[in-house]
Amino acid sequence: MKTGIITVFHNYERQLNKAVFIKQIQELEDTQICLVNNESKDNTYELLKDIKESCSNVSVVNIKKFKSDVVAVKAGARYLFSQKKLKRLGYINTNLIHNSIGIHYYFDQLITHKNQIFDVDEYKYLTQQRLFKSSFSIIESINKLKFTSS
Repeated sequence: MKTGIITVFHNYERQLNKAVFIKQIQELEDTQICLVNNESKDNTYELLKDIKESCSNVSVVNIKKFKSDVVAVKAGARYLFSQKKLKRLGYINTNLIHNSIGIHYYFDQLITHKNQIFDVDEYKYLTQQRLFKSSFSIIESINKLKFTSS
């Protein structure tokens, strides 16, 4: 069983470095990544599809009409649940990321501290009913980790 990470994007083309992101995702080869495009008006969706082509552990969900962040995360969770058996499910909402930090910072932190972030006993094998309630914010987990380790 694997860990799933849902990352929601909306008009994120300029902030996303495709080569760096592919390298980061490849370092998380034992993790299923679901990239959710939440009705971007720029080329974010095309960029996400290109990333998927380079990474065997990536899937892309395209939401054609803008939805709330919670609904976008649920769309990714439903997709991952239907495709994979997951042990844990985390999400990253790029709308909550300050542009000066960026998604690449959080993926670097995820790679470095993956064991601490995903070492949560309460996330036993997820059933579909518990899936949405049991998902957790990667950003919040990384921020907590930063404050407890200093």
